This record gives sequence, structure tokens and C-alpha cells, in this order.
Amino acid sequence: MAKNECITIIGYEESGSIIQNARHLYLEIPNNAQILESIYSAKTLRTLIFVGYNDHKLSGLFQHFRRLRTLTLSSRYGELKEIPDAIENLIHLRYLKIRNYHGDGLPENICNLCNLQILKIKVGSEDRFMKLPQGMSKMINLKHLILKEEGYWTHLFEFPRGIGRLSSLTKLSRFYVGGKDDNQRCELGELKNLNHLQGTLKIYGLGNVVDACEAKNAEPKKKIGLRDLDLNFFGDNLENHGGRMVTDVSVMNALEPPPGLENLAIHWYCGTTMFPNNWIMSLAKLRRLTLRGGLNLEHLPPLECFSSLNI
Repeated sequence: MAKNECITIIGYEESGSIIQNARHLYLEIPNNAQILESIYSAKTLRTLIFVGYNDHKLSGLFQHFRRLRTLTLSSRYGELKEIPDAIENLIHLRYLKIRNYHGDGLPENICNLCNLQILKIKVGSEDRFMKLPQGMSKMINLKHLILKEEGYWTHLFEFPRGIGRLSSLTKLSRFYVGGKDDNQRCELGELKNLNHLQGTLKIYGLGNVVDACEAKNAEPKKKIGLRDLDLNFFGDNLENHGGRMVTDVSVMNALEPPPGLENLAIHWYCGTTMFPNNWIMSLAKLRRLTLRGGLNLEHLPPLECFSSLNI
């Protein structure tokens, strides 16, 4: 790597002429500090790791560094609440990571980043809801969509309709069924064409699934790269417990897991029975089974059928 290609600037440090050839920059801006004009002389910058106290300085960065391939945004003390619309200028971006984000959504024009392959978002611990943009179906080159939260509370991400068109996805950390607007609710069937998924998938909101047909359309058994699967049957309608007892059973029957699954977790399942016969053959390699909140279960699954299970 050539001299001065990797630069670290913290606070008011004057970068001078050394930044002109920088390709990778770590930039930390204290509260109320201004970005030095010399920063913008880095015309060939490809990587930017920005740590700041607020988001008002980001727009200028996005205007100047249009050739970025990798961008990490982070805030201190929970001040990063909005991503400027100017992010759409970064049309060459391949990797975007946003840490400690406290906004209730992402700008719609982030979906114009058609070359983006990896999107990682980690939200603040006290925030409980974030809406993903409706136009995400345009991000056809996206391979990794990783959503996480600080702390122990599960954060609610509202997924848009059409996310099932992202058929290049290999990593999807979680998927949410439902939504506040019935006209735009994300259905479980959006998973149908995401057959390249690998590793771990957590599905939330199965209590919002209308019927078994919707669950069957997801075709989880075709996701042969999955090794860990979390099924969370918690739903928006907490009062419909009686109806859920019937629906959850039919949904469970339709969600035949993929072969090769090693870890399975089931949360807040309201049905009285579990694991139909069509499931048993699919779980031959199951090593770990977690059941949480299944208060209506009349019988435990036939554990002797799972030869690889660690008990």
C-alpha cells in the first residue's frame, strides 16, 4: 500500500497535503467542530469511517466523496437520527454500515444505491421501531441485509412489500411479517424466492400470518443453506389468543424447515401440537432445539426421532 493511503483524523487535526492521496480515511469529529476544508482534497477516497456527534455534517461529505466504495457511519451519545438525502450521490457504494442509529427510518432515496451489496444497521437501545424504505426492491445487487440492536430488547423493523425481489440475498439476519399499514404489510410469502440464504434467519411476527397458504408460499425447505432458524409467533393482536391456537398449528405445519438445519428455536407458539410428520425427516441433523412460551403444548415433540439432538 502506498504512503499516506490510510489516514486517521481526529478533531481539529490539520491534515495538510498528506490527505490528497488518501484512499481510506477514519474521521472523528467532536461536538460542534467543523470539518476542515482540506479533507475535501481527497479526490480518490474509497473508504470512509465517520464518527461524529450529529448528522448535519454528513451531507457535505456525501456531496464531495462520490467515489466511495465503503462507508461506515457512527455517532456518539445517540445523535445520529437522520441520514441526509445526499447519500444517493454515492452510486458506487458497495458497503454501508450505520451504527447507533436513532432514526425511525431510512431515506427513501437510499434505495437508489443500486450497486450496494452489504447493508448493516445497528439501532440504539432505547429505540423500538424503524421502518425500512418502500423502494428496497430496487436494490437488486444487495447480498447482505444485517439488522441488529443495542442491548437485549428486540427492535421492530417494518419490512416493505417487494423485498422478496432481492433474490441475490445470502445473509438476512431477520425478517418481519406484518406492518402498521395493512395495504403495505409484508407477507411471509416474500421469502419464497430468497433461496440463496445462508447461516441464520430469524422470522418475527408469525402471529400476524393470516393462514397456512401464506406460510406455505415462503417455502423455507428450499433455503438449504440455512443452519439456524428462529420462529417467533408473537403477533400484533394480543387479544386473539383463541384464534391463534388454531392458526399457529396450520402455520407451523406449512413451515417445513430445510434439510441440514442444526439449530431451531420456536418462541410464543400458541398451538397445542408441534412437529408434523413432514418435519421429522427435515430435522435429521438437528443438534439444538429451543422452545419458549409454548404454554398450550399438550405434548413435547418426539425427541427420540432427532438422532443428532444434544440433550
